[in-house]
Amino acid sequence: MALLFVAGLGLSISYVGSWNAIYGTAYGVMLSTKLIFFGCLTLLGAANYFLVRTIREHRGDHEGIISLTRFAEVEIGIGLTVILTAASLTSQPPGV
Repeated sequence: MALLFVAGLGLSISYVGSWNAIYGTAYGVMLSTKLIFFGCLTLLGAANYFLVRTIREHRGDHEGIISLTRFAEVEIGIGLTVILTAASLTSQPPGV
């Protein structure tokens, strides 16, 4: 995940070019949206990790399993939204 973040950061810097292009172009706005979704997925992934560790420690924790299922559903939904946002980025001219 860190490698994906670093690669995206490098491409973002080369395609956006300036801070003004982030909020002044459609490409920058889409990139900001994708970054927010990436942060949400990272937080959900961390929550899933700690939830799975808790379920392992407390065998038969049905409430934890229900929470894990809900987190997984939300994570799949946000993941699909990130993919659609990335596809929309290809139709926008870069900010540079």
